Amino acid sequence: MGPGSGRAHILKLPLELREQILSYALHPFPRRLHMAPGPSWLQFFTGKPCHCPPLLLACRQLHAECLSLLYRDATVVINPRFESLVRLSRMPAREFVRGIDIALDAVMQFSHGIHQRVSVVFRPDKILDMIQRALTHLGTLALTICESVSYPAWGSNPSLAKVSLRNLILHPAWKEKITRLRLKMSGSVTESLAKYARTGRRDLLSRGLCSATALPNLAHLDLYLGTSMSIRSFNSSISVSEAPSPQRIELITTYLSKERTELQALMRILPDLFPHVQHLGIYRLFYRGRSETYERMEHDKDLQQEVMGISRRRAAS
Repeated sequence: MGPGSGRAHILKLPLELREQILSYALHPFPRRLHMAPGPSWLQFFTGKPCHCPPLLLACRQLHAECLSLLYRDATVVINPRFESLVRLSRMPAREFVRGIDIALDAVMQFSHGIHQRVSVVFRPDKILDMIQRALTHLGTLALTICESVSYPAWGSNPSLAKVSLRNLILHPAWKEKITRLRLKMSGSVTESLAKYARTGRRDLLSRGLCSATALPNLAHLDLYLGTSMSIRSFNSSISVSEAPSPQRIELITTYLSKERTELQALMRILPDLFPHVQHLGIYRLFYRGRSETYERMEHDKDLQQEVMGISRRRAAS
């Protein structure tokens, strides 16, 4: 501060103080930084890309210091189908990255409702090699696996890597780093999981959940389930803007009662399968118009309370 000027130049302040000021100026931090444009399902699960904070355009020094703060506190989203892996080695301030979210667009192959193999663009070893060379201080990893709907011919594409889903998730290089896992289950797979839960087949249930029970540091598990309430025709019949009618309330009650009966054993056993998981999110997939979305299942609530909540959300959409 110059004598009598009453002003201070931010670049003349100590770095520790300057970082505190920049943290307040950047708040709230973007929680997801996308390395490249991705398919619609990528934003569906990991959130929309964030706009560049204007502060990064102030000058080169503030740009570099703001980047270090952003990368230190945000999660970098990588979709191997696009240019993310190539951009990693060119990413500025990549030494500050502590967490990434690998979003795999995959073609699933099932056997008796169990994920057996997936087809992906890059083999896990190649993905991990590029990540480890670029991000030397990586601490945590989130893994999102979503079945591809835009490229159904992938299953017969010889250029794709076909790998065991268990080996993919439990790969030694990232098994210890995975703290969050998202899995999208189709209606048929959900039915099989529910059946294994009802019959007490925990071994098959664990395999159906991609052997995620073997991840030692898994703290956050999100399951997106296709249920009897995920059917497009059902959601079309209740997604109307007018006030809830008795007929619509009755229809939702019927389908929700059926869903609760089908998934009762599964909902009860999941917390026992993942005792170390701090957050277990169970979501219902459904269609809103032509777009697929999801909502949290609330089977712990009173039936009529959840019915009214579903009715309000559909009317609001």
